[in-house]
Amino acid sequence: MKTPARWLVRIGCAALLLLDAASARAAEGRLDRWTVVGLRAAGEPEIREEVAVLRGALSLELSARGSGVVRDEEQTGLRLGLRGASLRSVRDRIDAAELYFFQLELGVARENLEQALEELGHASGIPEAWERTRAARMLLGMIHLASRDEAGKRLAAEQFAAVARIQPRWSPADASYPAEVVELYAEQRRLLDAGERGLLRVACEPACAGGHVFLDSFPVAVPGEAIALSPGRYRVVVTDRFENPQRRSLLHEVVVRPGDESRVTVDLAVEGSLSAEEGPVLVAALETATRRQAVEQVARRLGSDFVLALQAAEDGGWLAWVVDADGRIRRELALPPGAPGGVESIAHLALTDAMPGALAPVASVGQPLVAERGSVEAAAPATRADPVWTAARWGTGGTAVLAGALGLYLHLDGKARDEALRGQLRSWGGVAPSERAARATRSESDAIQSQARWGTGLLVGAGVLSATAITLFLLDPEAPEAAVRW
Repeated sequence: MKTPARWLVRIGCAALLLLDAASARAAEGRLDRWTVVGLRAAGEPEIREEVAVLRGALSLELSARGSGVVRDEEQTGLRLGLRGASLRSVRDRIDAAELYFFQLELGVARENLEQALEELGHASGIPEAWERTRAARMLLGMIHLASRDEAGKRLAAEQFAAVARIQPRWSPADASYPAEVVELYAEQRRLLDAGERGLLRVACEPACAGGHVFLDSFPVAVPGEAIALSPGRYRVVVTDRFENPQRRSLLHEVVVRPGDESRVTVDLAVEGSLSAEEGPVLVAALETATRRQAVEQVARRLGSDFVLALQAAEDGGWLAWVVDADGRIRRELALPPGAPGGVESIAHLALTDAMPGALAPVASVGQPLVAERGSVEAAAPATRADPVWTAARWGTGGTAVLAGALGLYLHLDGKARDEALRGQLRSWGGVAPSERAARATRSESDAIQSQARWGTGLLVGAGVLSATAITLFLLDPEAPEAAVRW
């Protein structure tokens, strides 16, 4: 088979595998969550770029298999308490949820808000964290109310109560929220005010002078104080200072019951001892035991199903650990210097064999894989029909059809959305009645333009895939190929 044909087969086969794997995984409804971090000693060269490359390679591998997702650098840094961590991705999720709510796509809006709230639980000490948390919970309550049933009203009341428990003196403004939201929130406040309270006492052992206690990213007290709270579930984080903390504890969940005192004890010296830099890369001593302890702590803090920890080897190659959610190292991988594929090949190796499973022997990229491939080639007949060729032909053609159909749908749907938006503006007399409506209108307009660009890109891609499919059907897979000898 000629070299160009090989590349065309690979392209078509990759598209087919992507579709099949993604659909199968979607049917299962479960995606593994992965996080990529680096490990280095204080005197070793920086490896931020290599960590970013590995993160991208792992994301591509998981996408092709349809089996998982990878946290980006910003989300990882936020969970690790990285200095200078921002809430940009959280803001984007909340803004997207507001747009989807405006379009009545309630399921997608709810998913974005739930993910934003999960990340905000780790954002204690960032000034705007509580405001974002409150906005996300109020919008999530409005989404639940939109279902117009008792279950939706109950879920909305839970979100409003979560805000009122933390900040009892705050109330939604009549001009900013619908009347039913203001009424249901006021009802939850009355119920909380009438109920019996409990106490929460958060202690640092050893003592953490200057520390502060945050509940749902809202500052409430210093360690050791008894905090009177309405009954409910709270997310507790302790920091070493009020603003821009250098150390954060792990996220602790506690239930406060009426008339009882609940206690949380935090060892900030241990839980906040991670030293991380951009990448994120953990700065840890060279000793294996120290690094194992560091990745165990990282796994507990991140809450991922798996953590892939990259570190430089003494011989100039790379080492990597696959760590599960409990901090156990499930696989140890080694990449020798100059190995083909570079650090990207670790992503493929981390997902091979029986993952997840018991700790496997150290796997190495290099000669064993070449020897295995050679034995397979030796056992293969000189000429035979390649079933991958047939799969690539039909897979590429099917992908082209799907891309074309999706691109056409996006164009037609974008046109319908544009007409609906123009009709809404005409009904307002060309002027939005409120700042919220104006912001939603601008967001909708931007979304329509983005959708149109995606539609055009998909149609262009469909054309390229169609040409590829035609080429694959015209080529002869059994054409003789000149032998190359060295």
